[in-house]
Amino acid sequence: MHLRFIHQGQPSKNASLMLDQTFSAKNFMNVYSQENRMGRIPVETMGQGFQTVVEEMKTVNSELQELKSLKKSKKTDDIKKKIDELKKKQKDLKENKQKVLFEELQGLSKQVNSYAFHFKLEKVWIGDKMGFKINSKNHAQLFAMKQLQTNLQKTFKVKQANRHLIMTNIKLLLKTKRPYYIIRTDVSSFFESIPQDQLRHTIMDNTLLSYKSKVFVNAILKEYEIEKAKLKDDERDGMKDGCGVPRGIGISSLLSEIYMRDLDGSIKKRPEVIFYVRYVDDIFMLLAELPQGKDLKNYYGDLAEEFKKKGLSLKSPTDVKCSLFNCFEHKDETFVVSYLGYKLTITKKPKTGWKSADVIYCMSDNKKERITKRIDNAFKHFDATNKYDIHQARKDLVDSLKLIIGNVRLHKSKSGIKTGLYYNSDLLDDKNDLETLNSYLYSKKVNLHKYLFHKEDEKKAYLTALYSRIRKFNFVTAWDTRKMYDLKDSRMKEIMGWLNNEKKEDKTAL
Repeated sequence: MHLRFIHQGQPSKNASLMLDQTFSAKNFMNVYSQENRMGRIPVETMGQGFQTVVEEMKTVNSELQELKSLKKSKKTDDIKKKIDELKKKQKDLKENKQKVLFEELQGLSKQVNSYAFHFKLEKVWIGDKMGFKINSKNHAQLFAMKQLQTNLQKTFKVKQANRHLIMTNIKLLLKTKRPYYIIRTDVSSFFESIPQDQLRHTIMDNTLLSYKSKVFVNAILKEYEIEKAKLKDDERDGMKDGCGVPRGIGISSLLSEIYMRDLDGSIKKRPEVIFYVRYVDDIFMLLAELPQGKDLKNYYGDLAEEFKKKGLSLKSPTDVKCSLFNCFEHKDETFVVSYLGYKLTITKKPKTGWKSADVIYCMSDNKKERITKRIDNAFKHFDATNKYDIHQARKDLVDSLKLIIGNVRLHKSKSGIKTGLYYNSDLLDDKNDLETLNSYLYSKKVNLHKYLFHKEDEKKAYLTALYSRIRKFNFVTAWDTRKMYDLKDSRMKEIMGWLNNEKKEDKTAL
């Protein structure tokens, strides 16, 4: 079915009728399908009736597979009959599974639509910022949040930015034969600064969004204010009363994009702007020229004023996260700027006067620092645990390095999503950073508990073998070959616990 939406307060009457935004069992079936495909709903968190059907299906599938794998000569009439019976039972169980699931989701729908239901926010560190999450094991909260996200996405037609596509386009544009100006900057405390009153007006004025969805958005913002008031001073970095959306909650990214839509659109329409992109709070702009009578600093100051009108603050030109480049005044042969995990080295081609340039993508300093910190934490974990179980400590270290250096497939994701060194840095042109990381890794030393080995020769032999194993890891080779390692999702989550080592950081915030 094709749904047509008209932007900015001009909704089609038919469209609002066609889009089902109810928090119903029918829509929750779609939520379950999407989330289960991504491996986000463990069977053990579902109701007992559903778990029983799934276990029966596993038993039948296993038995059926075993019989079907028999050689043709061994498939007697009785076995063939048994296979047919199992196939029928398999079909019946599939139908029963859907029935039981629907009944369970009907119960969730009843909870969500009751007067007593509300979203409960739980505080959690996300990096060095205080964020929030909902309890995803509470399925009423989870399914309601996911349906609310769907409603916002479809009514406001919000699209998630593609990091790979952004960086590919930037490289192509920087290589075009024309002089240009570059602005790379950052919005300070982005999620925490969005004025709630202005955001509410935008949400409430949309005639496509359902009343129930508007009620939930408003309730989440109120809950956010209540939870903020409970925070300690050192947890409130960037937070102000009456401002912000809860960092980490699924709809917050959508709400921030909805709030920024008008400003982003107006900047893109400026005649001097070749390219403008904002990836959450990170901004990159290419200008063909400057308005008459303006220099780049003046222009940036005016841009900052536009953001200020929206209650947001751009970084100062002196801030490390802000870079301004004027090719007409730049005297060096190169200009370096970092964006979305890459360091862009732009080099002027000889005798072109910046009308033509080469662009090399390296790993950003922040990304390298993040990797070296994780290497440090992997070795710290080994040092802290080898006195209890040397074999487990070694396994933890090796698995940690697999996760840092290689790539993994997310097992819970039925679409086989891949992530890791290559897939997060696939646009690298220069591998010197990878060689540097190799050198850093190979320079690391371990500290064995003094009572582990009675003889010095045994200790030396163990260390020789361990360092030999460590040197088999190679950042360059892993990137070149897209080296894959097989680690279960639960194991990866366990490892990330000690690799991040940040204030009880939670990467699973919804």
